[in-house]
Order: sequence, then C-alpha cells, then structure tokens
Amino acid sequence: MKEPEKFPELDDAIAAHARAVCASDFEAAEAFATSGVLTAHRRVFSAERIGSSADFIELGRARIGFQFVSKIRFTSGKRMLLMLIRWRREEDGKWRIAEIEDLSGKRSPWSDIPPIGAPRPENRDA
Repeated sequence: MKEPEKFPELDDAIAAHARAVCASDFEAAEAFATSGVLTAHRRVFSAERIGSSADFIELGRARIGFQFVSKIRFTSGKRMLLMLIRWRREEDGKWRIAEIEDLSGKRSPWSDIPPIGAPRPENRDA
C-alpha cells in the first residue's frame, strides 16, 4: 500500500494557527488567513467565542486536489467550537486558510443543506 504524502509545513501551519487562536493572539492567527477569508476569520475566531486558556485537537484531515480540509475542535471551559478549515499553498510556498466553516451549532456539516426535492420558497410559482 502506498504511504500517504506528508506535508510537514502544513502540519506546522495548522498547529501554529490553532495555538495562536488558543492563546487569543488573533493577530498571529489572522496572518494565516487569505484576504478573502479575513472577515469570516475575525467573526469566527474572537475573544468572545474562544475565551481564554483554550485548547485544540485536530480531528481529521482530507486532501481535495491541491488543498486540504482540517477539522479542528477548540475548547475553553464549557465552550466548544468545531471548525472545518480549508488550507491551500500560496505561490510563496506558505500554507494559508482559504475558507472556514463553523460547524459548532450543526448536527452535521450538511444540516443546513435542504434535501433534494424539498420545496424552495423562491420557486413557488414554477
């Protein structure tokens, strides 16, 4: 069986970002975000949501083409955030966050996707 590819720079980026979030060093954490995801990053990772003395665990990772999705759980006291973070390697070789999805309030990542064939309010007259 083929050994999976290793990306130590990605491992380091994921851990460094998570440690910055846990330490409430949001400026350092934002350095990993691309400009297109910066607003979402600020909304999701804030002192009000994370709290102090947080911890993290990476629950899984998947490769999608040239990008990776990392599932991470952040905990602080009774607070818990569950995130899907999509990473991509930039032209300068550094790994950056391309997209963030907050799964904290969902039963599953697909909870907000309507079932196929479900009536859609915008199609009432069709």
